[in-house]
Amino acid sequence: MIQAAKIIGTGLATTGLIGAGVGIGVVFGALILGVARNPSLRVKKLKMIQAAKIIGTGLATTGLIGAGVGIGVVFGALILGVARNPSLRGQLFSYAILGFAFAEATGLFALMMAFLLLYVA
Repeated sequence: MIQAAKIIGTGLATTGLIGAGVGIGVVFGALILGVARNPSLRVKKLKMIQAAKIIGTGLATTGLIGAGVGIGVVFGALILGVARNPSLRGQLFSYAILGFAFAEATGLFALMMAFLLLYVA
């Protein structure tokens, strides 16, 4: 059960990659549209790109939802496992920390993509 919970938690945490991909697509789509419509209107293009960056950042941070759900599933499974067999507490805790690290890494990747979209792109 713990292994299934770890797999499900990590899978849910990878939904952050979906949010990051959508955010990147919004920014570059807006850039292409801004240049194609009227290249001489630089101010409007810059405002459109800035708005697209903010929208993309918001969409990229939706990946943190998956990380939160994944962490909740992992620690919920830890509590159930310790309640069933308290003698395995140390071993289950080390597996839970590993699952937590995987879930948090994908959430941090989504947050990093959001900051890259906002400040670099």
